[in-house]
Amino acid sequence: MRRTAAMRYQGQNYEQEVPFPPATIDDAVLAEAYEEYGRLYEGFYGYRLDGIPIELVRASVVAVGEAPRFERLPGVPEEVAEEPRERNVFFPETGFAPASVVRREELAPGTELTGPAIVEFMDSTVVVSPGWDLTAREDGILEVAR
Repeated sequence: MRRTAAMRYQGQNYEQEVPFPPATIDDAVLAEAYEEYGRLYEGFYGYRLDGIPIELVRASVVAVGEAPRFERLPGVPEEVAEEPRERNVFFPETGFAPASVVRREELAPGTELTGPAIVEFMDSTVVVSPGWDLTAREDGILEVAR
């Protein structure tokens, strides 16, 4: 887990990311974060603005770990129902290109598509651009990667 806060001197437009320890945030932790912000600012700009209030603009937590595996989503088929259809689709990088078009419910686990491709859902669409690949995972999640 990585905890940070975007901080800036009052009235400024740009922030510095300040790391926070994995402890309860109390007055002492905030005082240390403000001091660290001053050090970061001075390292970047060459001077500090002590005495000007520091704003905490945004707090964030990033958690990294092994991707969880889920049970198969309801309605995910066991096997592919039909061959993909094709239609010309416009992509800003390549212009019009023939793209495979499939319904979501036709993508069985392990199915792989190479872009360009379109996956149509009842209520949304996944666009797989040229140079990208889609894999239907065992748990029903569609993974798109370059």
